[in-house]
Amino acid sequence: MAHMNLKVVSLLIITIALVATGCKKDLRIKTYSIEEMYSSGVSGTLTMNETNDEQVQVVIDVKDLPLADTLYKAYIRGSLFTAPTDSVLEFPFERSTALKFHAEKTWDIKYDAMKEFDGCFILYGYYPSDSVPLASCNIGKNE
Repeated sequence: MAHMNLKVVSLLIITIALVATGCKKDLRIKTYSIEEMYSSGVSGTLTMNETNDEQVQVVIDVKDLPLADTLYKAYIRGSLFTAPTDSVLEFPFERSTALKFHAEKTWDIKYDAMKEFDGCFILYGYYPSDSVPLASCNIGKNE
């Protein structure tokens, strides 16, 4: 009888283990609309993808940039009016050749914390004499 109970317990443990490994967490996604600033005509999307390791993958896709062969840089900040040095996430300079900007970066923040973050995204164009804000969107609870 004890041998039979051991088989039942073993089968139950194996079943629980299989069910547990088959249950994946549904990852969340939030997409924001990036809108032009100062009649730049620039628009796009910023997508926040929850990852399995509890971070957020940020994906930026912007179109209709005003100039090709120009440097563009993007930031996520606590406010539109803070300096770029106050950014919580900075995307490297990209030289656009097709009037588009695409960037991806992992943000070391949990998805729920990102949704509570009171911030914004901003894209700048870097011209020979100045940096010009081209597009932005509010993110998190600032939305």
